[in-house]
Amino acid sequence: MPTTDPLPRNAAQFDAQRQRARTRLAAVREGGERLLAAIASEWAQLSAALGALTLQRLRTSVNAQRELLVFPGFMHASGWEHLSEIPRYLRALVRRLQKYGSNPEIQGEVAATPMTGWGPDAARYLRFVFANEPVSRLADIRARVRTAWHL
Repeated sequence: MPTTDPLPRNAAQFDAQRQRARTRLAAVREGGERLLAAIASEWAQLSAALGALTLQRLRTSVNAQRELLVFPGFMHASGWEHLSEIPRYLRALVRRLQKYGSNPEIQGEVAATPMTGWGPDAARYLRFVFANEPVSRLADIRARVRTAWHL
């Protein structure tokens, strides 16, 4: 909860600002506790999803992202405006893992999926989802296309 109070210029202003801060301290502490509880809840859900994951490369990637968000001293280092976003980022990582688990066509983070639901003629098109993959990892692309189109 950032403050908008101007910096005090003398002892009287400092004492007045300190008194105002004391009245807000309980609300700030409660807000911090709620935020920490939300972060801990999302952390636990992400940890459970990571524990059930079989693909080591994806686990390593998601774990590295998680460690950038939550690390020893993150509450002090992050600032209020960034702390409030951490639960949302952790939820996004959980969703990423859920998407992986719900799509059997994904093999090694490369997917070939029909574009159903994208419009009247979309089902006849196929979408490939991959990034920076070596040629050797795309060797079975024909099988993935056949699987996606149920051939």
